[in-house]
Amino acid sequence: MLYRSKTDGSLRVLYPDPEFPALWQEISLSGLPDGSLLPQWHEDLALVQSQARGLCARIHGTEIALQTGDCLLINTRQLYSFRAADREGRIRMVLFHRALLESALQPGNPPETLLNEQRFRFLHWTASSPQGRSLSPQLDRLSHGEQQGSAQRLELLGLACRVLTLLCGERLPGEVPSAKAQKDADAVRAMLACVAGEYGEKLSLDRIAAAGGVSRSKCCKLFGLWVAASPMEYLSCFRLDAAAWMLRNTDVPIRDVARRCGFPEQSYFTRLFKLRYQCTPGSCRKRLGASAQ
Repeated sequence: MLYRSKTDGSLRVLYPDPEFPALWQEISLSGLPDGSLLPQWHEDLALVQSQARGLCARIHGTEIALQTGDCLLINTRQLYSFRAADREGRIRMVLFHRALLESALQPGNPPETLLNEQRFRFLHWTASSPQGRSLSPQLDRLSHGEQQGSAQRLELLGLACRVLTLLCGERLPGEVPSAKAQKDADAVRAMLACVAGEYGEKLSLDRIAAAGGVSRSKCCKLFGLWVAASPMEYLSCFRLDAAAWMLRNTDVPIRDVARRCGFPEQSYFTRLFKLRYQCTPGSCRKRLGASAQ
């Protein structure tokens, strides 16, 4: 459902119906390495509900502790990730493309007034807040599969309208990032785009830093603040996750998977893969084949 653009490093959403750009999904963080979702960003508005205690979200370098039932409304183009302390950690996520939100607003009330990156980065609604209680029933119905087909589509449209209604009722902080903060954000996006586009090649710290127009030391500092990992750690995780996707979705030989994902030596790839996924690439593919039978 998601793929990463090689031109700007953002995630692009493959909506099941391009004419109705809304997507519902549940993500098990316990099934991901380290219980964490790699930092990502996209042009779509994200509504996320925590299904675990002790869930930690990181948005544009800000950490937010979430409890079960808490909701986050993440604005477009925000760099975010999630980490679960609970082995059973899950999140519910709904993605809305701007076009869908535009269709729900009256003419003359453009979504830019609400969804402009400088108006807000995210909103945190606790489970007990009026906003959290308002959203929970609709998210529950989607999660329990009570709505299918056209009914689910209407449920998602209703949820989009509910989100906009709540957003209109908020006193948005009207954040005006400094020129330095905006420059840093653009540099991070450019460096993530470099990783997304060139991870299969021999990629150095110098190359990643150059993509963002910063020095090596500034590159490392920005990754630490925004991604909570070093540039090379992020590159390694990105390569391994790309390899895992290829193993799950293609029949490309393992040695070629390693090479395409930037690991010229299969033995080194296997060792890193096992550290991140607690299994070898071969056993990962075998388990997937067995489960599909």
